[in-house]
Amino acid sequence: MEVTGDASRILALLAELRVQQVPRLFVLSGDGTIQLIAGYLAGLPAGDWNPQLLLLGGGRANAVPRAFGGTPALPALRRVLRALREQQPLRVVSQPLLCVSQAGQPTRHGFIMVGALIDYGVRYCRDWRASRDNWWHRGILADQISLLRLAALALTGRSPVPDCPQLRVQMQPGGTLYAPVRVLVAGALSSGGHYNPYARRGEGPLRISAIAAEAPRFWRNLPRMLAGRFDDRTMGVVQGYLSGHCHQATVMGLPGYSLDGEAYDVDPSSELVISTGHPLQVLHA
Repeated sequence: MEVTGDASRILALLAELRVQQVPRLFVLSGDGTIQLIAGYLAGLPAGDWNPQLLLLGGGRANAVPRAFGGTPALPALRRVLRALREQQPLRVVSQPLLCVSQAGQPTRHGFIMVGALIDYGVRYCRDWRASRDNWWHRGILADQISLLRLAALALTGRSPVPDCPQLRVQMQPGGTLYAPVRVLVAGALSSGGHYNPYARRGEGPLRISAIAAEAPRFWRNLPRMLAGRFDDRTMGVVQGYLSGHCHQATVMGLPGYSLDGEAYDVDPSSELVISTGHPLQVLHA
């Protein structure tokens, strides 16, 4: 059965498949729909239905499918179908979900969370796509066009980008950063596809990076950060670079965040808790 776009229809179909205890789902979608499915599975009772998921990139960013070999979608699907046809073993990855919670708010489950100015960029792209129904706003290059427009506004002194929020980001275990923060990103994916913006230090399934607005040599260090190559001597908490593995993190002062491209507003005066939970069974294509 094909279901497109409508969250209520997707949830209804999942409920039917749960009754049937379908052992394997092939999902062709973007990150937001995958997050919807992950949230449904995470909300089931312990020991309930937890099918194997083949995640195929059918959206814009496709960050989650890319981490499991699901892009390009058609070659990935062919590889899995061939393995099934030839009765070859499939590689199944146990992938814990990212859990984002705050008192008085429902816990959100997903894969990649961003905050601070990255969250603003995600929301700007979403607003640009929703503003008009033409190729410039809804085409395959819409996100790139919107970001180029944002850059042009900044160069002409008309940037709508807000000031960096004053945050307290604490890794447990790990360090604490209290500063205006330019970049906040967290995830539990063991592979980030093209990008892996976390230092290789600390222990735990959660990975997080928070970069202060005044961190020295930010633009020069950006390529290194995207590859996860943080210099311990010049890119530590003292310099405004908090990054690594931990078991849990808390954030104070954050007004909102985006989880797998979906935007959520939160109370900046209340502590936001980031952790991991409910492992999904994901097929690696």
